[in-house]
Amino acid sequence: MSVERLKRDFLDAAQKYKTKYKTSGNPDDLDSFKRLMDVYFHLDDIGGGGGSQDLQSVTDVGSTTTNAIDVAGITTDYVQLDTTATPTPAQGMIYWDQDEETAGLQVNGINYEIGQGLYWVGKNQTGSQINKGTAVYASGTLGASARILIAPMIADGSIDAKYFLGITAEDIADGDEGKVITGQDSSD
Repeated sequence: MSVERLKRDFLDAAQKYKTKYKTSGNPDDLDSFKRLMDVYFHLDDIGGGGGSQDLQSVTDVGSTTTNAIDVAGITTDYVQLDTTATPTPAQGMIYWDQDEETAGLQVNGINYEIGQGLYWVGKNQTGSQINKGTAVYASGTLGASARILIAPMIADGSIDAKYFLGITAEDIADGDEGKVITGQDSSD
């Protein structure tokens, strides 16, 4: 495959993200468009400037930048995370957490350390916000949905300890759902 063909493919993909952004307004689509255009403008540099290299020539030279390419249906035997990287986690990012020595997943501002703790999703219907770091218990369920209702734990013996769920991982406004950490975890 020639560099010209790669440029054409990257330009087509970039245009699709630009069109998606215009209809959705999703900043991730705009970011994907910008990244693809960045690769598009640098393909000649990566391929040695001749504009007619084949794909193997581009691969032999190597990538000079890190680029995110969105490919659906990826199948692989494994994924090796860079254990020396120090990324700033962003929504939906899977990364290696050096401090916890495990993979992490960023969800709604919470750093999930995979294999280090469990998380419940609980709904707050107490009438006021439950702040991050509050011990909570299962105060019931939302109808027959199996969704757990949560409330701040009362440590005077009036609530049986078996209903204790964990600690809130985020502020949970009244009427909203949020994450509750149970087990070992050191999320920020």
